[in-house]
Amino acid sequence: MYCLAGIGAKVSGMVESAKASERIIALDGCIVSCAKKILEQAGFSPEAYNLKDFGIEKGKAEISDLAIDGVISRIPECKQ
Repeated sequence: MYCLAGIGAKVSGMVESAKASERIIALDGCIVSCAKKILEQAGFSPEAYNLKDFGIEKGKAEISDLAIDGVISRIPECKQ
């Protein structure tokens, strides 16, 4: 997991750490897709998912271990 704000701010250490990743997954909370857009602006091609597509609606859903496990299980080859 990396600091999205640090990547957006072009903090060199954070950007370099992200570059070393095998896989970058962006999880957005709404259709604006800010996480995906920030990563793309930084030169990455993230796998992007919207939590609303998993039944988690921003500002309305309770976040629990069960909800997190449900999201993880629906992302291909994602490990906890």
